[in-house]
Amino acid sequence: MPASALYTPEIDYRRNYHFELLALFPYLPDKAKIAEGVAKISTNFVKIFNQSLAAESHNLDQLVGIGLRKALEFLIKDYCIHKHPEKAADIKTRLLGQCISITSVILTLRIVLRAQHDSATMKHTTLASGRKTTSMI
Repeated sequence: MPASALYTPEIDYRRNYHFELLALFPYLPDKAKIAEGVAKISTNFVKIFNQSLAAESHNLDQLVGIGLRKALEFLIKDYCIHKHPEKAADIKTRLLGQCISITSVILTLRIVLRAQHDSATMKHTTLASGRKTTSMI
């Protein structure tokens, strides 16, 4: 397990070096740089994700997978609760797969509606100074 140590060196009369261990500190990796918006929506995700990175730095590969899955679960559920606060109790009791399918349906609908909106707002295309420009309503 990676660690840092603090020693005091001593030299005896025969010029032999002796070291006394004063303290031992576990190595903790730098915290992950996570977007502020994500951290605001899911503080638990940030905490669990950073703990998973710490487990990875200590070669605890079995715990890393469990931690990353749990972090993902908190992120998705917190995002769903952020988008639909009225359904918070229901979202918390659902399995992760159900939340992922709900989230993917929401994102798909958002993309489709955005595409429909974009095509409806384009009024006409004109040529101006040799370049194609699009006018919006």
